[in-house]
Amino acid sequence: MIYLYYIFIILVGAISWKPLIPEHGGLVLTSVKACLLVITIILILIRGIKVNFIMIYSIFGMCVLTLFLILQIARKDSVEYANTGDILRSYSAYLLLLLSMLVRLKKEELLNILKIIQVMPSISVIVGLIFSITTSWSFIKFEFTGVPRLQGSNPPAHLAEICFVAIITSLAILDFYHINKVILDRGKRAKLYIFLFINSLIILLTFTRIEILGVIIIFIFFLIRNLYYAFLKDNFSYLLVSILSLGIIPLLFCLKIIIQLLIKRSTNNSGGFNTSGRAAAWKYFMEKANEHRFFGRGMGASESLYPYNPYQEFVAPHNEYIRSFLEVGVVGLIIMFIFFLVYIKWILKQSFKKNVISNIFVICTIISISIVSYYDNLFVTVHFSIPFILANLCFINYVRLKCHFEDSD
Repeated sequence: MIYLYYIFIILVGAISWKPLIPEHGGLVLTSVKACLLVITIILILIRGIKVNFIMIYSIFGMCVLTLFLILQIARKDSVEYANTGDILRSYSAYLLLLLSMLVRLKKEELLNILKIIQVMPSISVIVGLIFSITTSWSFIKFEFTGVPRLQGSNPPAHLAEICFVAIITSLAILDFYHINKVILDRGKRAKLYIFLFINSLIILLTFTRIEILGVIIIFIFFLIRNLYYAFLKDNFSYLLVSILSLGIIPLLFCLKIIIQLLIKRSTNNSGGFNTSGRAAAWKYFMEKANEHRFFGRGMGASESLYPYNPYQEFVAPHNEYIRSFLEVGVVGLIIMFIFFLVYIKWILKQSFKKNVISNIFVICTIISISIVSYYDNLFVTVHFSIPFILANLCFINYVRLKCHFEDSD
């Protein structure tokens, strides 16, 4: 069963079926998500549920989610363009995320999932290349700005989201080894850095500005910390510094080209900042959200509005805060804020107690995701939400396994 779980994680999280197979992509995506949901439930039933914070947290989340489902279906007729199908599809997607937190993993399964998250961007690129050769799908997207963007088997923004989580995962593993003072053998260290290099290159080639910024924020933390410890321990190697000095010349040349293309994407013809149409879409979705500000228009509201949306390139508002306000209103936003705050507090507490990852890294990651969420819909997109919830699942299971070993001592 666990191998089926691995397969459907990849099928849901790494590949965008709708653009790849325009005629049947929606049906394929719905089918693979339904299969993943069923497999997740079966795994939970087989492996059982232990009463702990995560169990209570997830069940509470599911209860609140179900109450909103009942409320939104009951008032559907009073909300313009509300669609029961969109509400139910969104409900099942959020339910999958909450249920995923309850899956109990063995140590080797936890490690396998961490590897899957890190290899997802490469899978997307390889599948995209195959589809590009065999179908009319284009491996590279040439947008109106003239910038060629790598998209693999996903639109560039979705591929960047997969990379974003993959890079966070690799850096979290490195942070774990650092705070636990674990000396990695060359093979394992090389594998981690190869993942980081490949995923960093892929995200740069998507030219997705905000995800690149999000990654840079976390990289800066690592750079400052490593420099600090290198100075502290006087671990600088003159040979290494010389090699890096020589290698930085071609790197700066490549970086210059990438920055020029990013500037080209980020400016309009008059030299102003280009939000790629987001500003107009934000205004439209905010107007629609304000019509039902207390309880929102219902889960999946942006999809329900899509046929009437004057900005057809935006299926969603491309702003997680506006999307949440649109779907669940002020009441839902307050509940979500408290819900996330409680979980973040638990993560910080467990990170400190169990030496999982440093709290500074957790805070940097939260800041990074919060900034990216202002320009993109992360949690409603399976290409971010699935790998991200799996990374959290690995954290949860590591804490559980460590507690088990400590209790048995």
